Amino acid sequence: VSNGVNHNYAFVQQESIQFPESIMDNIIIDKEKERRKIESVIQSVNLEAILLQDENFLGKKLNPTVNADGISLSGGQFQRLTISRGLYQDSQLLILDEPTRGIDAGARGDVYRIIQELKERGLAILMISSDMEEIVQLSDRAVTMYHGRLNAEFVGEDINQGNLMSASFGVVKGEKVS
Repeated sequence: VSNGVNHNYAFVQQESIQFPESIMDNIIIDKEKERRKIESVIQSVNLEAILLQDENFLGKKLNPTVNADGISLSGGQFQRLTISRGLYQDSQLLILDEPTRGIDAGARGDVYRIIQELKERGLAILMISSDMEEIVQLSDRAVTMYHGRLNAEFVGEDINQGNLMSASFGVVKGEKVS
């Protein structure tokens, strides 16, 4: 997660790094922030329930070590951990780069629900995705590119696979973007 502390945004990269540290250390960048905040962030991405399912981690749910001698996270769990890094920054804008790339269908549904919940809470989300289904399901507004330039904008029901595909191949059917 890159953080734009001075710009009030957080960027969740497609290929994020998993540190061989505790779950808490994988989320916190500023070690001085309080424990309640980290617990809130973990709950908002549904990671707490996963950690509580394993009886070995009851009582130390925030401190299991990732990798090596600790727990191993699935792709979906790791993606939620990565999203929680961005949420921890209290940013007004969360930029998600290919948020469900490489995760299974069940985890994809979990990430979709998290994104919807964050939108409902008023967090601005900029999603970069090559997955048309994902764009149609999650977007309030979509912008397409053709030959490296923005070429069309779609809002509401105009966000559909046909319009997105056409615009992505240069056949613009949406509002032109200059």
